[in-house]
Amino acid sequence: MGFLLGAIFCNIFMTFVLKYAEMDPAYSRGGALSFNYLLATGISYYQVARGPMPLTSGSTGVLGMGLCNGVLFILALYLMQKSIALNDAPLTSTFNRMGIFIPTLASILFFKERPTGIQGLGLALAMTCIVLLVFLRKKKSPDYKALIYLLVTSGCIDLLNKIFSVYWGEAYKNHYVFYTFAGALLVSLAVNGRKKTKYRIKDMVYGFFIGLPNQINNLMLVKATILLPGYLVFPGYSGGIIILVNLTNYLLFKKKLGPKELAITLTLVFSLILIGSSL
Repeated sequence: MGFLLGAIFCNIFMTFVLKYAEMDPAYSRGGALSFNYLLATGISYYQVARGPMPLTSGSTGVLGMGLCNGVLFILALYLMQKSIALNDAPLTSTFNRMGIFIPTLASILFFKERPTGIQGLGLALAMTCIVLLVFLRKKKSPDYKALIYLLVTSGCIDLLNKIFSVYWGEAYKNHYVFYTFAGALLVSLAVNGRKKTKYRIKDMVYGFFIGLPNQINNLMLVKATILLPGYLVFPGYSGGIIILVNLTNYLLFKKKLGPKELAITLTLVFSLILIGSSL
């Protein structure tokens, strides 16, 4: 459970660094994200190098899945940016978190992870809360095409993590995270090269404060997926992020939730307690 909580807090920290960076008119999204992936790749390589197995060990499946995951990282980022421009940030964020439906159902249907009756009730409540937030936050004419693409891409990222945890697990987790960030770095450099992006010192600073929690977040999430059932990890991760974002927005930015959003958020807290009831 500690790894899951650590992943949630790292995601929250990274989210608010990105929010602060977007307020800076001198912020270069492409440059900062390339430095983010460069730092995360470097840390991941160090963890592989100091481990018992060299980088070349393991099957090509780990390499292929890691590189594919890295490409999905970049695609999800592009879709988030596009959706925020077409819709708004709250609706985009909620659809992004709805991607948990894919790995959660896969864990139950294909990997035989069966929740207890109380956990099943908590799971149903958590899913319902996230769907209700979509209807509360949607504007009059949302672009559902971009939102659905984002949901599927986000869900596929978590599904790859689940498949990796089942077939490779603890022994190759550092290799998988390294290949993920290396793939994302290569794609981001190629995109920046095509756009002729200029790199600056400020991009490196933002990249550091994004890349460090990003790397730790992904490593902890993979570790949590190895140790815990998917029906606990994915709803817990997404629900925890929604709850903490709302709490942080209230404490730091004095943004209060409406009565309906507050009721749904409190129900989401209760649902996560039910999901984790057997731990």
